[in-house]
Amino acid sequence: GILLGYYDFNINSVVIVDALPAPTDSNSSRSSFERGVLGLATAVEDAAKRTAGVVGYLGEWHSHPPGHSAHPSQDDILQLVYLALGMADDGLPAVSLIVGEHDIQILQGEVRG
Repeated sequence: GILLGYYDFNINSVVIVDALPAPTDSNSSRSSFERGVLGLATAVEDAAKRTAGVVGYLGEWHSHPPGHSAHPSQDDILQLVYLALGMADDGLPAVSLIVGEHDIQILQGEVRG
């Protein structure tokens, strides 16, 4: 799913306020997952409207299967790079949150010029 929140540059922090579930048009198998898009644009727009433009898209989250840690895979790193390149247009970092069986990883990707 996607992460909603905001950046507080005064205290150099990212505040995650919601982690939306995967849309119904997502595809998954035992070894892969492709997040769908159904309803996401509306959800982001609604969050922005309710918060006077404060809350917006931060990045993505997903879980790893039972028996696996939250350590990012090569695909996870590539996704973060892709997200960071997209967020760079707005001068913002991208966030990726991974949930493992017993741990959580929060990664931040940022393009610096």
